[in-house]
Amino acid sequence: MVQLPTTLKKKAEEASQRLESQQYELPMWDDPYRAMPNELVRSALFAVRDKRAPRQYLKDTAVAMIGNGKLTYTGEELRQDDETVWMHLVNLSHTQGFGTSVQFTPYSFCKAIGWPTNQTGYKRLRDSMDRMKFGGIKLNNHRIVETGLAVVETGGGLAISLIRKFVWEGQDGAPATVYTAELEREAAILFSGGYFSLINWEQRKLLPTGLATWLHSFFSSHRDPIPLNIEQIRLACGAQTALRQFKQKLKIALEALIEVGFLISYEIKGNMLKVTRSSK
Repeated sequence: MVQLPTTLKKKAEEASQRLESQQYELPMWDDPYRAMPNELVRSALFAVRDKRAPRQYLKDTAVAMIGNGKLTYTGEELRQDDETVWMHLVNLSHTQGFGTSVQFTPYSFCKAIGWPTNQTGYKRLRDSMDRMKFGGIKLNNHRIVETGLAVVETGGGLAISLIRKFVWEGQDGAPATVYTAELEREAAILFSGGYFSLINWEQRKLLPTGLATWLHSFFSSHRDPIPLNIEQIRLACGAQTALRQFKQKLKIALEALIEVGFLISYEIKGNMLKVTRSSK
């Protein structure tokens, strides 16, 4: 085995440390925007489902997505309300970096995401955080592999829990007045290389949770959306309704996007959808 001279070895180590630091760096954004990885908002990870339907438990299940790569999920099914929670937690965490704990009151968190600031809302928040703590995703595509770090750590892709730590119980076992949460440090890789989208938070909070919020996130990842097959959209958002019924719900959701100022117009021809985004 060839031994590198000390100076070369030191330079190689420094270069490796710089690369690792860059991969964990997070982009900056300001209100009213929130950032989300493109692969997640273009997939059925945070699915559009009837809130009355029981959540399924999934085991290494392939998640439909528009784009290259493969995404799988293990854990209790995630939905659009979970995306809202994760989006806000990302926003709380990004200034100090993932892998560092953040603290918040359930009142402040629920108020920020537009949920009831009562025990029902707090329990809903805890349940969502627990789902993402105990669930995990695996993402494998060209840009993740090219980061290098993901290959070293997971053998070819990125495998993480959406939330690394969540503590909400006090010493007596009752809910604490302040919660603590921490995102996986490696989750920063999802935001690397500009593969993230800025989502207007104030618009999102005005939308009904479900198809409208999914479309809002999805089309936020496209500056000039191209026409898409409606069946492709139905699969990518995780909806389980028949195509005919889905098209009816799609029109209602698109009208909501126009009402909040996100879309200027939309056009449906047969099974193809074309939308025009506002410049705001």
